[in-house]
Amino acid sequence: MKNFGRGSYFSSQENILFQKHILNKKIKPEDIIIFLDGINENGNRNSRNTGFLFEVNRALNQDYWDMYKFTFPIFFDSLAINQFIKRVQQKYNLQKKTNLGQASIFKPTDNLKHVYEKNILIRDGICKNLNLHCYSFLQPFATIHGKYFEKPTLGAIENRVLNVSENKELKEKYKILSESKNIIDITNSLEDTIFLSYVDGVHYSPLANEKISNKIYSIILDKLN
Repeated sequence: MKNFGRGSYFSSQENILFQKHILNKKIKPEDIIIFLDGINENGNRNSRNTGFLFEVNRALNQDYWDMYKFTFPIFFDSLAINQFIKRVQQKYNLQKKTNLGQASIFKPTDNLKHVYEKNILIRDGICKNLNLHCYSFLQPFATIHGKYFEKPTLGAIENRVLNVSENKELKEKYKILSESKNIIDITNSLEDTIFLSYVDGVHYSPLANEKISNKIYSIILDKLN
């Protein structure tokens, strides 16, 4: 068994990685392939590293006398006053949300469901033709499933209670994704839990991870039998 999971990946990136592993012969017929999606889904948005990679590529192709055009914005952003302003904007949700490229032809909800469903359809088609056992699971969401923080806590990671707007967006996202076709909803794996299910707004506690993995195992075992 191999874990090819990547931090912050969503279904589009997972499908690309899946195809690369097939082309590199890291996956063979009869393998069991598990996808766990949900929280990171945002439709046709740019991936987390797209902007950074674009800027790096731009820098590599600059003439040396034009390098200041690339380095000056980085220097400007690093100034203490700008860092302070950004933190205030983040804290009070003052940053404007941008509409990214190809996503603009969709309504936000249509875009989210369309991309998620099509990515599952793509991977299912590949799995069927290559004789792979593939399962796409919809994961539990913080504040909606399991037990979440009742008040902010401090530690290695600062945990906070999500505000009303964030909680509403999360519930809307779950509702949309849960109605998608060809998924296996395992959000009930954390029901009736009395222990803390999360270590922050995204990541699960060790006990929650165990319950989720046991749920996945039981479902796959049942389907294979």
